[in-house]
Amino acid sequence: GRPVGVGDLWNTYNVKAKVPSDPMLFNGFDFKSMRVHSEQDCTLTLEMDITGDGDWVVYKSYAVTAGESTRFDFPRDYQAYWVRGRIDRDASCSATIYFK
Repeated sequence: GRPVGVGDLWNTYNVKAKVPSDPMLFNGFDFKSMRVHSEQDCTLTLEMDITGDGDWVVYKSYAVTAGESTRFDFPRDYQAYWVRGRIDRDASCSATIYFK
């Protein structure tokens, strides 16, 4: 069957500004959503490796409000092989991407 799973880019790490997270598999999931939480206001920028060849492109940036947990859904037909994130400032951050 189709892949299912849950994973995170950072989970309560002290994230350094502009340093990319480890990549996470994005390909093959029917439904994709992301929940982001940070202890400080920050901007999370997601980058995608569309073809799987290591060529990263900016997908979208999200404003994250301190102390709030915000959910973002990806378009159902959007596909890429890998996803990673960067934030604009050092922060204590949790960014979890849920795949269903």
